[in-house]
Amino acid sequence: MRLIRKLFKLKNELFRNIFFEKRIKKTLDHKYTIYFDKKNNSEISKLASLYRTNKGYILDKNNTEGIDIKNCYSYSDFYSDIFSLSKNHVKKVFELGIGSVDTQQIDNMLPIGKKYKSGGSLRMWKDYFKNANIYGADIDKKCLFEEERIKTFYVDQGKKDSIFDMWKEIGETDFDIIIDDGCHRFEETITFFESSIDKISNNGIYIIEDILASQRKPFLQYFKKSNFNYKFINFYRPDISHSNNSLLMITK
Repeated sequence: MRLIRKLFKLKNELFRNIFFEKRIKKTLDHKYTIYFDKKNNSEISKLASLYRTNKGYILDKNNTEGIDIKNCYSYSDFYSDIFSLSKNHVKKVFELGIGSVDTQQIDNMLPIGKKYKSGGSLRMWKDYFKNANIYGADIDKKCLFEEERIKTFYVDQGKKDSIFDMWKEIGETDFDIIIDDGCHRFEETITFFESSIDKISNNGIYIIEDILASQRKPFLQYFKKSNFNYKFINFYRPDISHSNNSLLMITK
């Protein structure tokens, strides 16, 4: 029975990959492929491990301080590449999604691991971007906090009025980096994007993480019709397959 389940899973992954390639080619007709040998000297991966965030992992640990690395994504390797040269010049970073551990919240992070702690990504960015102020927001008010160079705010990302009130309270513009690690649903994600893209600087980067396989088509169709420069990045882990180990990177 276990073998049959494994074969069935492999079959589903094979068909998903085939249809994924066909769907992508209908929308995006250019691509480049990067292969790399994962090393353990990535600063962001080390910080992801230290602060128990699933944005990355290091290979020589079976778990990331209490979080099973099978639940972690490959973003830290990519972020190391695109942020390393500018890390000392970044002044403002915002991330949507602090990481609720409330069982009453639909999009809580408890499946990641029992030792998961809210705010890990924000602390990771604070340590990495040593000259930046870090801002975060979440719908769960219980996970809001404030530390040196970190401030967090309430927001319901599906409601324009709530997003407007959040940005008014933050009182900042010209962000170098905005990362959406919120609910990951298309409608709410686009509502937040349309209400927030004007907050990044002309050279800033807007990133939407965890593009679910079922959500790729509407996301790609939306940005295909837009005037923004965008790239869809899909990551591959040899040890485990994540259907949402992918992101969108948008620039003005």
